[in-house]
Amino acid sequence: MSIVRGQDDSAGASSQTEMDLLALLYLALKKDERRKKKQKKRRACWVHPILQRRDQLGEYRLTQEMRYERPAAFFQYFRMTPDKFDELLSIVGPLISKQTTAMRKPIPPNERLAITLRFLATGDSFQTIAFSYRCGKSTVAKLIRDTYVAIWQALAADYMPEPTQEQWIENAAQLKDKWNFPNCIGSIDGKHVINITLHLWQTMAMNPHSNPHRIGGIL
Repeated sequence: MSIVRGQDDSAGASSQTEMDLLALLYLALKKDERRKKKQKKRRACWVHPILQRRDQLGEYRLTQEMRYERPAAFFQYFRMTPDKFDELLSIVGPLISKQTTAMRKPIPPNERLAITLRFLATGDSFQTIAFSYRCGKSTVAKLIRDTYVAIWQALAADYMPEPTQEQWIENAAQLKDKWNFPNCIGSIDGKHVINITLHLWQTMAMNPHSNPHRIGGIL
């Protein structure tokens, strides 16, 4: 009886050992699988060949053609003249210049400024601008943020200085006298809105569930 029990114990220990080995083998296989996936995710090249042709085929080349051949189109594209573009570039260019490394050639400051101004002029998505200028989406997002900071650092003191109490009082007086807005010290932007009042029958036709005794209108 003891012999049989000993054989059972030995078989149980052997089975547990096999289970442990299988578990270790499974973990090893999963680790190797994760390692292979990481290797597949590595870049095949640091800069894609499409992006490497940015200087020849990117949209910045089009802006240079507009600069010399159609200045009006340049102004429509950037919302500023070529001279103003150059003036702004001379101010912020040294702040957004990057060093050339052995890995890749950086985007020059004039193109960084062009990408930023195009984003401000159109409000296009980072992805749309990245396709147009043949840059990575993350690259566009980062250089726009960097250029924002550079523009603020270079121009804020001259064009948006910290107002004084006397300036607030003067602004409030001008807004009250000219626009009849008392206790107002400034405005961000304005927009003219035309009030178009519809006839009663037009309002009812647009909204048949409205009260027939109610005069409607739209802004």
